[in-house]
Amino acid sequence: TLVFAAILLAGLFAGSPAALGQSASFRRGDSNADGSHDISDAVFTLLHLFRGGGEPPCLDAADADDNGLLNLADPVYLLSGLFRGGPPPPAPEGDCAPDPTADELACPSHPPCGERGG
Repeated sequence: TLVFAAILLAGLFAGSPAALGQSASFRRGDSNADGSHDISDAVFTLLHLFRGGGEPPCLDAADADDNGLLNLADPVYLLSGLFRGGPPPPAPEGDCAPDPTADELACPSHPPCGERGG
């Protein structure tokens, strides 16, 4: 019974951003952390995913569609918003803020928002 209670409590706290170590504030879609939202963010993510390019400093920022995964859908989502009238990335998109949704992606820092997300 004690093991079951521990598993249950772990499940309750696992979904909170603090429990996942996501303390840094960031701007979703700014995967290259240059402080702007443009085509270079999509290119940076594509290079990371398919050409061995550098890892984004904040994986949550690169998760443009906020589905908790970093994959081809993220640069496509960004490009759709930039060039096809698609929706902007979900919050936090304009101002620096912590991730409002729980996922496994880390964000130890996002330089445009301060070293530790300030």
